Amino acid sequence: MSAIQPFAPAYGSGVKLTTGLASANVAITPSRNLCCRIVNRGPGVAWFRIGYDSSLTALVDADVMLLPGAQETFTRPLDASYFAAIADQANTVLQLINGEGL
Repeated sequence: MSAIQPFAPAYGSGVKLTTGLASANVAITPSRNLCCRIVNRGPGVAWFRIGYDSSLTALVDADVMLLPGAQETFTRPLDASYFAAIADQANTVLQLINGEGL
């Protein structure tokens, strides 16, 4: 069994996305990093997905859910270039940063 490595952020690759009842997306730095950390800084439950083009949309109950105040680390598609999210409350802020480890 391999050891769990602490998350090491790729400084400078972070983005912030403010969303609400309609899906929004933001361009992210394409990265060879295998992981990203996403933090829900807002008041609402959020759902998100990571993909490859500017038409990317997130769907309530169909995508990855992130509770208010939660932070999670995920593997991500290599060279993905967009991050989309939707929330159940206006002004829900999500932050994503690339990196390695859990």
